[in-house]
Amino acid sequence: MILISTGLFLGLWFWKNFKKSDLSNIFTLNFENFFYEEEIQEHEKKYEDYYNFEQGSGHRPNIIFIFSESISAVDSEKAGGINRLPLFDKISDDGIFLNRVIENGGTSDTAHISALLGVEPYFKGVLSDFYTGYQSPTPPLWTYFNSIGYDTSFISTVTLDFLNQGDFIKEVGFKHIISDEVFKNKKTYVFGAAPDKDLYDEILKQVKKNSQTSQPFFIWSQTISLHTPFETPYGKSEDDALKYVDRAFSNFYESLVEMNYFDSWILVVLGDHKKMVSLTTQDKENLWTRAAYQSLWLIVGTGIQKGLVIDTPVQPTDFFYSLKQYTATGDILLKTNYNSIFGEREKRNRTLSTMYYDEVNKYHFLVFSGDSVELIKSKDFSFDDEDEKIEYLASYLWYQFGMTGAQTTTWTMIIGHCGGGNLAQENSIEGFYLAKKLNLPGVEFDVSYTKDQINVVAHGPTLWPSSCPKTHIYDKNLSRLKDNCTLKNGEKVMTLETVLNVIDGLFQYYFLELKADENETRSDKIKQTKEAIATVKKKGMEHKVIFISYDPLMRETLLSATGIILGRDTYDVRDFQDETLIQNPAIQYFLAPYDMMTDEVISDIKNAHKKFVTYTVNDTWTFEKFIDKGADMILSSEPVILQNFLKETDKE
Repeated sequence: MILISTGLFLGLWFWKNFKKSDLSNIFTLNFENFFYEEEIQEHEKKYEDYYNFEQGSGHRPNIIFIFSESISAVDSEKAGGINRLPLFDKISDDGIFLNRVIENGGTSDTAHISALLGVEPYFKGVLSDFYTGYQSPTPPLWTYFNSIGYDTSFISTVTLDFLNQGDFIKEVGFKHIISDEVFKNKKTYVFGAAPDKDLYDEILKQVKKNSQTSQPFFIWSQTISLHTPFETPYGKSEDDALKYVDRAFSNFYESLVEMNYFDSWILVVLGDHKKMVSLTTQDKENLWTRAAYQSLWLIVGTGIQKGLVIDTPVQPTDFFYSLKQYTATGDILLKTNYNSIFGEREKRNRTLSTMYYDEVNKYHFLVFSGDSVELIKSKDFSFDDEDEKIEYLASYLWYQFGMTGAQTTTWTMIIGHCGGGNLAQENSIEGFYLAKKLNLPGVEFDVSYTKDQINVVAHGPTLWPSSCPKTHIYDKNLSRLKDNCTLKNGEKVMTLETVLNVIDGLFQYYFLELKADENETRSDKIKQTKEAIATVKKKGMEHKVIFISYDPLMRETLLSATGIILGRDTYDVRDFQDETLIQNPAIQYFLAPYDMMTDEVISDIKNAHKKFVTYTVNDTWTFEKFIDKGADMILSSEPVILQNFLKETDKE
């Protein structure tokens, strides 16, 4: 195995906390499928060649920047969507409204990476932290602003422990960090955080404080109230959340106007990523393929042209270079093909949306040109007119990975059993977030059926890890379970749809195990299975959810379905001897307890070119044994023990 690490930012910035990649989150990656295709290997440009020194504009405004959670074009009538944010649309008339915003990634961490480091995020498969390991020819945004004399602050009502965001924020150079501790006396809502109004009040407080000095300042903040599951002072529905977010922002804006803020300063609002809930048919009709990726941005303030609508495609990486050019005096190193968020230049007519990895297609790149979307796969670069895009993608990934020769790596992934394993409540949001914090590439979780025929995320048949451990899920309606049965960590039982809304985008692999109660009727088992499939497809997650079940009827129903990924989870060794079953193209993963995984069984799985997954491995001796046997994935309830073993042994 080969460990991939990154180093210096070309002498401009050293990523001090970048650690050696840990094997437990590394995926199977055949570099020959991407880096060493003939046209990629012979790429002429280096990534650094896309950078040149340019003259800065020399502006010195005070800047308030808001990363607005999940604010999407589909909710803006002005952007072509539905009129769900009328006050935001009205405020945008006072400045620049960016009408073609395509995010670089689908999560908050990828948005931060894009805007603060100026590089496209990609799924690296490193355990240390999703934020670490990136290189850039230019310093991070806040390192730059500190260097030109700005007083820089970061404000968030949300804990910065999630994904180790706090470490990242410190590393990129903020002088002042204000987080959840400051808001501990406020009433909390989603994520256990104070809502947007409290965030805006703190920003206003800092503005008044900073206004007493002559030093220019830059305040970066992130909102939370539009995050799922919706919980705001206005209520718990999406409509309530949208109304609250719209009104809170409008009141904040009016307060800035009353303070004469815009006499010498600017306000920038960027949606951090795509909408986190399923799009309606109307959403898709209004914005077509852009609906899933287009957020909302606006800029108002000193020197900003009122009523300007920019249709040029822009991204968070453009925000990075635009602000540097806007504020720099003299020459500054910028990417040559960025598009200005101020409407001053357009250097490309497409956007590179996101880079991500999946087991089937390896790397994906979504490239937007106009209103169309092209899905470029690493295994398929046969585009006659796409040389420029391919050249850029190749040079970028070559630069990030720092590869020097063709290599093939095969690694074992740790999958969190029941979410985060034994370190958190099983099948809980707490557990899923822990698995994300550990940077596990995937999780396994269970889905049971209620009396009123609703899929819930719970192991079953009883709610044993709760305040009513003997209650059978199938015997009670969902409302009864929610009202009377609290999980041991304080969470309530949640539906499959609610959980998927929260955890979509956190992982690359989701093993969804359908559980059947012994008293469940035949028709309910079929209905439960079909409804679970429909829920996953509604979320657009069918390419990363692996359906498994022990129940024969549920297995039969899964096998008859189309457009999903199947795993065969079995205690019966005869399944591996069934030629029809093991060769079935619908089944891509074979799972079994580790004591069943004999050399013969493993050979059968590998000869059929299926994924070899074993469970539940919680000790280092068994873990090492199955790494050596070439397991693709290992389900564990003790992921930290296995991770620490890899760190200590530096096993290659």
